[in-house]
Amino acid sequence: MSPSYQPLYCAGGVCGLVLRGGNIDRCPEKCATYKQCSMCLKHAHCGWCSLDDGNSTGRGVCTEGSLDSPTGGPSHSTCDLLFYLQESSLSGN
Repeated sequence: MSPSYQPLYCAGGVCGLVLRGGNIDRCPEKCATYKQCSMCLKHAHCGWCSLDDGNSTGRGVCTEGSLDSPTGGPSHSTCDLLFYLQESSLSGN
């Protein structure tokens, strides 16, 4: 079957592949595991939260969320806060 005809299931406006016995390896990773915007945006439940440092570097974090705001952190998180929380957890601070 062509990949363009894969069965999808949509719940609450979020769509994804229907997983069956042979395709369990298609389960998505957590959004935070993606370190590049292009890889992050390939997953319907993820979005790239860009660091607003004024330099247009493209640095940021991949997180769950919507167009309104990220949901992958504390309530009312900003992209900057999520970026620094992730950076500090990686450096052990």
